Amino acid sequence: MAPLLQPANSSAYPNAHSQIIPLPDGDAGTGVTVEHMIALVESGKKDQAVIRTAGQIVRSVPQFNRVAEATAVFQWARRNIRFTSDVKGVETLRAPAETIAAGVGDCDDYVILICALLGAIGHSMRIVTVASDPRDPSVFTHVFPEDYIRGNWLALDAARRNPSIGKRPSRIFRVRVWQMDGGYQDLDPREYLGGRSSSSGGDARALQGMHLAFAGLGYLGQDDTGEILTALPADITAATVGAANIIRATQGQAPWVIGPGGVLVQQTAVPVSSSSPYLPLILIGGLLLAVVVMRK
Repeated sequence: MAPLLQPANSSAYPNAHSQIIPLPDGDAGTGVTVEHMIALVESGKKDQAVIRTAGQIVRSVPQFNRVAEATAVFQWARRNIRFTSDVKGVETLRAPAETIAAGVGDCDDYVILICALLGAIGHSMRIVTVASDPRDPSVFTHVFPEDYIRGNWLALDAARRNPSIGKRPSRIFRVRVWQMDGGYQDLDPREYLGGRSSSSGGDARALQGMHLAFAGLGYLGQDDTGEILTALPADITAATVGAANIIRATQGQAPWVIGPGGVLVQQTAVPVSSSSPYLPLILIGGLLLAVVVMRK
């Protein structure tokens, strides 16, 4: 049984004190950890330093566009927080303001930070724990946040190799989703990776496939305003090719959609020239007809 360390005594919280709490093994230990993560999220999203940071991050993105806001926060966390392992043998949790100040953290710190930043601007978040180690498929080994956007859960797993918005782990043996009220639901891994949520137990909302075209981002926005991602600045989207391509999805390129498992995929576009092999003949015929009419 390893201790759970919740550090404070920092520039962000000068009057706070670290807590060392006994951490049980197995699912019980995961439950205690997530409980403290949720508490840090709830307090952090009301922290003025976190609120100011969230506002600065989304100042240049379209209003009423939840996807744009989630993308901006995700990429800011990737650029500004270095993944750094915990104290050896100790599960360490940082308050979001402390993670911002320190500029380092591991997967649970990323979760707390992203949930607090997006929670500070009105997003509904949940925490996902997964077991992905084939040597011990029953033990939860990774945690990441998801953002509920107009009926769909969008993965924001920034603390992994080659992260991209909407990308979930490709191999999981168990998955448990935690609501911010502390309730949780175990989902079928195959259904979860396929983009659907089990309907049994808890009050987790169904994922329903997540096949929504980015050409109509009004459906994904805060309001049905038809806002799209064309106004996202280049410095926000440069972190991932996928995110940059979303912005250009309505500018003559094939549309991007949230595919099964919440992964951004590009649909196949049919070039105009190949859609009708007779188009050149039709154009020539039209020109000849115009010449004949003019001569008459």
